[in-house]
Amino acid sequence: MAQETIDRICAAEQAANHTEKKASEESERILQEARTRAEELINEISAESQNAARAKLEAAQQQGEQIMTEGRKQAEEEIAKLSKIAAEKEREAMQVVLSELYPVLDT
Repeated sequence: MAQETIDRICAAEQAANHTEKKASEESERILQEARTRAEELINEISAESQNAARAKLEAAQQQGEQIMTEGRKQAEEEIAKLSKIAAEKEREAMQVVLSELYPVLDT
């Protein structure tokens, strides 16, 4: 009977050690999965952030290009107006000079 009790205690200890070992292995496996998943999430978030930043940069570049195009268009329109005014003033100046040089033609 004493031997039977000792055998049971030994078997219980072996079972406990086996259970503890399995629990430790399972714990390590779960931790490794968590580390792997965390790394995947970090990579996903990083990629998403980079994509979002890239999209914002592209949008800002497009907006800048649009502003430059509009500014260039307005400048060209202003240059055309000023050129037209300058041409008119040049004709007026030529008429004034000609009328001063040739007053007879002024009638």
